[in-house]
Amino acid sequence: MRGLHFGGTVIPAGVRIVCVCDRCNLSFTLQHFHAGFSEVQYFYSEDGSETLIVPYGAIENMPRQLQQVIDPDLLREVEAELPAPLHGKGEFGYYNSFPCPHCHAPFIDFEKNKQIRPGEYYGNTLIDVLPTPWR
Repeated sequence: MRGLHFGGTVIPAGVRIVCVCDRCNLSFTLQHFHAGFSEVQYFYSEDGSETLIVPYGAIENMPRQLQQVIDPDLLREVEAELPAPLHGKGEFGYYNSFPCPHCHAPFIDFEKNKQIRPGEYYGNTLIDVLPTPWR
């Protein structure tokens, strides 16, 4: 819905995306990775400042990209296996939103729009911030 990525179109990793926050109207820049091609799942920290990437198979029952049915009980078990963020605040979560870095309003709001999360196979970080690798 944000127009950051389109199904069926591969966006090269070198493309930077400039966004404007709906709440504060300030701009920020994202970089992304294709989690499906990388065979990983990504999780944002609660404050959105850190993105964890976890390889398929690292945690039993972890949702995969484009998986349509997400069992909430299994998801809680998966999230309990995730480490604490190294730099971010709170815990990593499948439905944590990606917020504006200025006012912290949800920019990609998975918490209110859980149905869009399974189709969001591009993980994001702020420009020049590397994702946190699994263990």
